[in-house]
Amino acid sequence: KKISQLQDIIGKSAAETVDLLESIQSSPAKGKDLFDWIGNDIRDRSEWLLKKATNPKKAGSPPTLKNRRNWRLLYRYLATNLETLVPRLQVTKTRTQLFIVECYLRQKVKVKRPLPTNLKAFSPAAVRDPFTGEPFFFKSEGFEFRLYSAGEDGIDNGGETDVAFKTPDLTIERI
Repeated sequence: KKISQLQDIIGKSAAETVDLLESIQSSPAKGKDLFDWIGNDIRDRSEWLLKKATNPKKAGSPPTLKNRRNWRLLYRYLATNLETLVPRLQVTKTRTQLFIVECYLRQKVKVKRPLPTNLKAFSPAAVRDPFTGEPFFFKSEGFEFRLYSAGEDGIDNGGETDVAFKTPDLTIERI
């Protein structure tokens, strides 16, 4: 409720924004316009980020932020954390999908049934790599198989991964 404290938190660069915030206290229409602008941008950016998380190749360019120079600082504090969520969502979604497919494949191995030679038995959505929009990488020979995602860099590195199973290719831990 004390706008002046905002400047103490954000810093001296917020002085102009704090002055503008104080000016809208007496003009609700001005405040509605400001927060509608922020809300609409958050909505548009969220929709784009969800498209990007689902199929990066078809997401296109991010929406352009309407120029509100005086409000940029406030906007940055209210709305810019959205983009940090996409990589986390992509990793979680990818690992979940890989786990489901891997369970099916391990079941085949356990009952000594032949492994498929490709992932066509699955729905395209179930095997679509969130990082590339293409199917996961899959190789099988006998009762051995390798299933993995291209990971954040979108490049097939043959299933090579680090101790966190995240880069360069994303895999799930195998026992």
